[in-house]
Amino acid sequence: MGAVGTKSELDELFGILGTADVRGYIGEPVSQLEHALQCAHFTRLSGGGDVEIAAALLHDVGHLLPYPKQEMGEFGARQHERQGAAYLESLGFPLAVTELVAGHVDAKRYLAAVDPHYAAHLSEASRVTLRWQGGVMEPDERDRFAGQKSFESLLLLRRCDEAAKVPAFDCAPLAEYRPLLEGLLAASPRTENGSSLAAFSVAL
Repeated sequence: MGAVGTKSELDELFGILGTADVRGYIGEPVSQLEHALQCAHFTRLSGGGDVEIAAALLHDVGHLLPYPKQEMGEFGARQHERQGAAYLESLGFPLAVTELVAGHVDAKRYLAAVDPHYAAHLSEASRVTLRWQGGVMEPDERDRFAGQKSFESLLLLRRCDEAAKVPAFDCAPLAEYRPLLEGLLAASPRTENGSSLAAFSVAL
């Protein structure tokens, strides 16, 4: 993807993310944007690379897309992880990023099943959405999930996601992540048909 295309895609994405500063985050004491920035910050502090940091920043973009959505009561869009991954794939982000975005809800379901400490410290909003999202994973689901190449990155993203709900926490602004996202887009040429994620409807 050329520099002009990259700028156009990022302008669109940053326009969507810019609305997150005034949008509450599904019952948590932070805005959607604060949550995204904290998640990226904690992922970087935890040793995540560019792919993991980008996925952390963008993992909830599906909540922000201006398309019809099925809602989880007052707790955001159902299947927002799939909508967000499909949207990011359409912009040209690499599969390594979109897979993490698509899998972050399943990572929650996995951790809630296997890690009693994680499950016990879920916020009330996360407990409510977990029920909408299918509840804890069954053993056969856990085996399949743990077999993914991105397994460790998914767990890192999910743990940072759950931690990223701190009111008035000081971290880097959105603009600081633009060079990182530009680099990922520039290194990931768009294909005609895209990956299978492109087949997901934004109106799921």
